[in-house]
Amino acid sequence: MLFGHGDDFYNSKNEVKINFSSNVWHGANLEKLKEHLIEHFDSLTHYPEPDAGSLKRLLARRYEINEENVLVTNGSTTAFYMIAQTWKDATSMIVIPSFSEYEDACTLHGHTVSFFPTVKTCLNYLLKDRIFAGFVIRIIRMANYFTGVNY
Repeated sequence: MLFGHGDDFYNSKNEVKINFSSNVWHGANLEKLKEHLIEHFDSLTHYPEPDAGSLKRLLARRYEINEENVLVTNGSTTAFYMIAQTWKDATSMIVIPSFSEYEDACTLHGHTVSFFPTVKTCLNYLLKDRIFAGFVIRIIRMANYFTGVNY
């Protein structure tokens, strides 16, 4: 992790309408998942398999793909870094605003990174509406990257 990540909405003095500082889907209805976990809580007595073999088999069957094309990770952040490492020194475009780990993973593994929308578009957007501190910091980093000027 180069710059760090986290949910920094608490730094905002204004209401946060949309929060891009984490990769959590905020629109999910988790009630059925909660019910399922509570119902099966007593069966959660063992660590999962080290290689996630049975999960890989289930996913491969469900999506009708070969098992060797399924990668199960400890979470999405691990996957970002593994994908960036697999395509080391590639060219990558990151849609912004977004989770900071995308850029960190690409930078760590030598990618040439560009952003969409452009810094100019984002700065114009910021002038119309206030978002939150983390987003502003990301825009400043990108502006420094593209222009070489420290804002």
